Amino acid sequence: MLLTCAAVNIAGLVGFVLMTYASVSIVWVGAVGFLVGASAPQVAPLSRTRLITLVTAGTPAAHRRDGILSLVMSYESVADESAFVLGPVVIGLLATAFGAGAPLLVAALIAAVFVVAFALHRTAALPKPRDTAGKETAADARSVLRLRIMILPLGMFLVGAFFGSTLTALTVFMRAHGRELSTGIVYGGMSVGSVAVAILIASVPERFSLRARWLVFGAIVLAASGLLVRASSVATVTVALACAGCGIGGVIVTLFSIASRRTPRGRTATVMTTLACALIVGQALWTALGGSISQAHGARTGFLMSAATAAALLLVGLTSCAIDGRRTPDPVRKGG
Repeated sequence: MLLTCAAVNIAGLVGFVLMTYASVSIVWVGAVGFLVGASAPQVAPLSRTRLITLVTAGTPAAHRRDGILSLVMSYESVADESAFVLGPVVIGLLATAFGAGAPLLVAALIAAVFVVAFALHRTAALPKPRDTAGKETAADARSVLRLRIMILPLGMFLVGAFFGSTLTALTVFMRAHGRELSTGIVYGGMSVGSVAVAILIASVPERFSLRARWLVFGAIVLAASGLLVRASSVATVTVALACAGCGIGGVIVTLFSIASRRTPRGRTATVMTTLACALIVGQALWTALGGSISQAHGARTGFLMSAATAAALLLVGLTSCAIDGRRTPDPVRKGG
C-alpha cells in the first residue's frame, strides 16, 4: 500500500509542478492537487503501528511494556511536531532559493527515497496476530466502530480544530497589531511547548494514568485559551500559546497511547490512521471556519472559538473516562 501511494504521490507532485508552469486549465491543476493529497503515504500512523507491534511482541513484562509504549508515542509526537515547526521554514528557504516548485519536487524525492525505504524495511514483515490454534486472525473490522474507540478520533479532531481556529485568530490578531509577518514565529511557540511536553511525558510517574492525563492536559489547554481571549499584547499571546502547546502536546501523546491499548487485535493501523486523519481534517475545517469568523468579527471571537473547542476536548475526555470506567479498570498501572 505504501509503495502504491508513493508511486502515485510522486507522479502527482511532479505533474502538479509541470502543469502550473504550463497553459493548463486550473480545473486539471486542482484535480492533480487533490490526487497529491489523496495519495499522501500514511507513514506516521503506520510507523506507530510497527513500533507498537515490536514493543508488544518483544516486551513480555506488562509494566515495562507500558513505559516503552509511552516513550514510543512521545517520540512519534515529537517527530510530527518537529515537522510542523521546521517544515514551513525549509519550504520557505527552498522556494526563495530555487522557485515555488522546488519544495514539491523535494517532497517527491523524499517519497521516492524515504517512504520507499520505510515500506521495504525489514520491520514491514512483522508477525500477524494469531489465534490459539496458530492461524492468522484479526478482530472484525466493525470492532473499531465501538464508542470507546471512535471517541478517540473525535478527541483528535478537536485537537486539529484547536490548531486551525487558533492560527486564524492569531493571524487577525497580529495584523491588528501591525506584526502580521511574525505570525508564524509566534505560532511556533505552541509547537515548542508541545514538543517539550511530548519529550517529558515519557518520564512522568506511572501513577499518572492515561485517563488523568487527558483531563489534566485538556484543562491546561482550556486555561490557556482563556488567557488568549483576554490577551491584549503580542507578549501575552505568545505566553498563552506556549502554555496551550504544553497541554496539546500532552493530549496528543495520550490519545495515541490510549488508542494503542483499546485497539482490537490486528486493527492498529486502521485506528492510528483514523486518528492522524481526524487531526488533519479538524485542522483544515476549523482553519476555514475560524478564518471566516475571525475575519468578520475579530481575533477575540476567533480565540473564543478556540476556547470552545478546548472545552469540548475536555468534555470528550470526561466522556471517554466514563465509558472506559464502566468497562474495565485502567490496565496501564498496577492497582488501577
